[in-house]
Amino acid sequence: MTSYRRSVARHDASSESGISAVLIAVCLTMLIGFAAFVLDTGALYTERRELQVGADAGALALAQDCARSNCTNLSSKADELADLNSADGQSTATAQLQGAASVEVVNRTRDAGANIDGDASTVDFHFARIFGLNGDPVSARAVATWFNPSGGTTLPLTFSLCEWNLTGGLNGLTPGPPYSGPVDVIFFHDPTVSNGAGVCPAGPAGQDIPGGFGWLSPTTGCSVTINALGWVAGSTGTPAPNGCNSPADLIGREVMLPIFDDVVTAPAANGVCGANRCYHVYGFAGFYITGMQLGGNGNQWTVNPPPSCSASKRCIGGYFIRFVQGASAGGGGGPNLGAAVVKLTE
Repeated sequence: MTSYRRSVARHDASSESGISAVLIAVCLTMLIGFAAFVLDTGALYTERRELQVGADAGALALAQDCARSNCTNLSSKADELADLNSADGQSTATAQLQGAASVEVVNRTRDAGANIDGDASTVDFHFARIFGLNGDPVSARAVATWFNPSGGTTLPLTFSLCEWNLTGGLNGLTPGPPYSGPVDVIFFHDPTVSNGAGVCPAGPAGQDIPGGFGWLSPTTGCSVTINALGWVAGSTGTPAPNGCNSPADLIGREVMLPIFDDVVTAPAANGVCGANRCYHVYGFAGFYITGMQLGGNGNQWTVNPPPSCSASKRCIGGYFIRFVQGASAGGGGGPNLGAAVVKLTE
């Protein structure tokens, strides 16, 4: 009887040991599977995030270059920028134009050592290899576009289209930065002086278009928000608006400025300007300000002031440039005067 009991006990212990081994194997498999899901999937997510950052940075940078008429070597530039935005400095980016005003960047994994699975185009797996999965390719895509703005937030300063044309238009834009060469000197409401290149003719409203610049009524501080091309209210008198009295607000800045093609001083029929001077905004140009002669404390130059701008004159010096800024500048559809806006679309 005792022997029989011992045999049964031995048999039960053996069964329990086998069941435990199976349970342990199942649990280990589940743990490894969970680790594979968390760690290897996490590695894929991290890699894709880095690739997306590189693709976004590359697309925006290339769009800026193209907006400045430097739309060459797209893939090599994209690959360099993608590497700079990758934690391991390794990725493979290609780029191509999409239509006339957008660029696409595709950024892919590049494992320089092809460490585990021997495939340089995949992210290596560590735990998922137990299930026969060695790695997975990851990529990211970004598309950026550029356009000429029809609105934006700018300094409350506007130049005449006549003046922009007299300085050479698109052919007269100064390359840079840095900017060098003869400074364009823009005079406040003086149709008789214009860089020695001529004078501005009478405008559609029957009066001379000021051959220089004028102040706009600020929306806040030293800025004005223009929502669309059309009539905007001017600031009365020749002094700078109160928020722009300090030359530090203007000197040495690359800015996008509205360009006007008509001005009226009587109440405008459109009901926008009341009895103040009113400018018709034609488009937006880029300008780098090097100096000003505004009277009082508003006289400051990074170079010697031009002889043509005497103490009795009011003028601003600088360069018309190609200027690019972010999408906060507003919508597109404006004429090409050298200013552009870039933004990600995909």
